[in-house]
Amino acid sequence: MLLQQYFFEAVSVVLTPEFLLLIAAASIIGIFLGSMPGVGPALTLALAFPFTFAMEPEMGLMLMAVLYGSTTYGGSVSAILINVPGTPGSAATLLDGYPLTRQGKAALAIGIATISSFIGAVIGLGFLALFAPILAELALILGPPEMFLLAVLGLATVSAVSRGSIFKGFAAAGFGVVVASIGSDPITGQVRFTAGTYYLQGGIDLVVMLIGLFAVSQTIDMAVSEKGLAEKSLFEGTVWDGVRESLGHKSAIIRSSIIGSVVGAIPGAGITTANFLSYIFAVNLSDDPESFGTGNPEGVIAAEAANNGSTMGALIPAMALAIPGGASAAVFIGAMMSYGITPGPNAFEGILPYVIYVSILLGNVVFLAVGLTSAKYVARVTTIRHDVVMASILSIALIGAFAVRSNILDVGVAISIGVLGYLMGEYGYSIVGFVLGFILGPIAERGFQRSMLLADGDYMVFTESWISIVLLITTLILFFSPIAIRIRQMISRESYDIA
Repeated sequence: MLLQQYFFEAVSVVLTPEFLLLIAAASIIGIFLGSMPGVGPALTLALAFPFTFAMEPEMGLMLMAVLYGSTTYGGSVSAILINVPGTPGSAATLLDGYPLTRQGKAALAIGIATISSFIGAVIGLGFLALFAPILAELALILGPPEMFLLAVLGLATVSAVSRGSIFKGFAAAGFGVVVASIGSDPITGQVRFTAGTYYLQGGIDLVVMLIGLFAVSQTIDMAVSEKGLAEKSLFEGTVWDGVRESLGHKSAIIRSSIIGSVVGAIPGAGITTANFLSYIFAVNLSDDPESFGTGNPEGVIAAEAANNGSTMGALIPAMALAIPGGASAAVFIGAMMSYGITPGPNAFEGILPYVIYVSILLGNVVFLAVGLTSAKYVARVTTIRHDVVMASILSIALIGAFAVRSNILDVGVAISIGVLGYLMGEYGYSIVGFVLGFILGPIAERGFQRSMLLADGDYMVFTESWISIVLLITTLILFFSPIAIRIRQMISRESYDIA
C-alpha cells in the first residue's frame, strides 16, 4: 500500500504544468543535442547540471533523467540520416540504419529506431524500478576475471559479424585493440605508442574515432563515387511502416532491451558495449546473418532497443551503489549528491524515485511523439544535392570532433581515421571488427591485469567461478561456429561445382 501511495503521489507531482512543460522541453532539447556528433548524454547532463541547483530535488533529477534518455535516442537520427553517430551508443545503429537511408527508406528507418527506442527505454525503466537491488548485486559479482572474459567473448564474435574474409575481420579487430592501447597503461600508467607526443598520452577518444571512421570516411566515399545520401530519389516506406516492421519483431525488441538493461547495469561495460553485444546477438540468431550491414531492419531494432535499455540499466548501480555504469550515470550521481541524497538503499525510499520513473516514462512518450511526427520531414534531408550534403557532413563531423575535447588535434585524428576507414572498406577489412576491438580491448586489458594482480599471476583465476566457465564455453562456441559454417559452405560449393 505504501508503494502505491508513493506512486500516486509521484504522478500528482509530475502531472503539474511546470513539470510537464519541463519534461517536454527536456525531451526535445535532448533529441536535438543527441543528434549533434560530439555532444552526447554525458556532455548534455554536464551542461544541464548547473541549471538544477535552483530546483527542488524532484524537478532537478527529473530534468537530468529525461535529458539522459532523449539524448540517447537523438543519436540515432544523425546515425541513420548522415552516417554520423550522434552518441557512441548509436555506433551500431548506423550499420543498418544508414544503408536503409541509401535505399530511400530513411523515414522507415527512423520509425523503426523510434519505436524500438521507446520500447527499450520502457523495458529498461521496468528493470530499474523492479529489479534494481537484484541487478545491483549481480553487477558486483562480475569481478576482473569475468569482465576480461566478457570482453573476449565480444571479440570472438568478430567472425560472425565480418562479411567476407574472417581473417581480415580478426585483423581489423586486432588493429582496433592496438589503436585503443595508445596512451597510458590503465594499471601502471606507463606511456606507450605516443611517438613522444603529449597529446596521445590521453589516448584516442571514442567519439573522435567513430566520427572519423564513419562520417569522414563516408564523405570520402561520396566524393569518389559522386553519390548522395540516398541512392534512390523516391521514398520507400513511411514511418508507420517502420513501426509495423518493429512490432513484427517483438522477440528481438524484448531480447535486445533486456541485453541493454543488464549490460548497462554492469559498471564499466557502457552503452556502446550493450549496443554492439545486442547487435551481435541479433546477427548470430538470424536466419540471414549476411543481410546485416546492408539495411536489415532487425539490426536497427537490436541497436536502438539495447542502447535505450542500457541508459536505464546504468542508473541501477548509480542509484543503488553509487557506482556509475558510465560517464552519464556518473554525472547523475553528482546531481543526486548535490541534493544531499546518498546513493544506496535509501535512494529508493520515499516519493523521489517514483517521480524519476514517471518523468522518464512521460519523456519517452514525448520523444516517441516527436520522432514519429517529424520523421517524414527529417527524412527529406536525403534529397539534398550530394556536394552540399558532403560539405555539411564533413563540417558537422569535424566540428563534433573538435567539440569533444576542444582540441584541434582531434580534428586531424578524425580525418586520419576517416582515410583509414575508407581504405578498410575498399580492401574488405571489417569496420565493425575494428570498432569492437577499440571498445573491448581496454576492457579486456584492465580485466586481465587486475585478475593477474589479484591471483598473483595464476591463470586458473579465469576458471574459478561458474560465470567464468559459462563465458569461456560461450566464447568457444561463438568463435568456432561461424568458421565451421563457412567451411561447410565452401565444401558444399565445391561439391556442387564438381557435380
